[in-house]
Amino acid sequence: MTTRWALSLALAAIAVLLPVARAGEASAPPRWLADLPLLQVLIYGSVAGLALSVLILLIIWWKEWRRGDVW
Repeated sequence: MTTRWALSLALAAIAVLLPVARAGEASAPPRWLADLPLLQVLIYGSVAGLALSVLILLIIWWKEWRRGDVW
């Protein structure tokens, strides 16, 4: 029971101290790691990769279905 109590106390302390620690950061402007064109390339590339992988899986499934080995 003491371990559970200590864990609850530690989590309560973190919950109280975390907003206080972030209060000083509120005045700083956000810093971007990548500019907008790079972010767009990343997003469009991810969507294209996802679409291509789904297409490849459908082609594999179609070939297996034609042979009668549907999984």
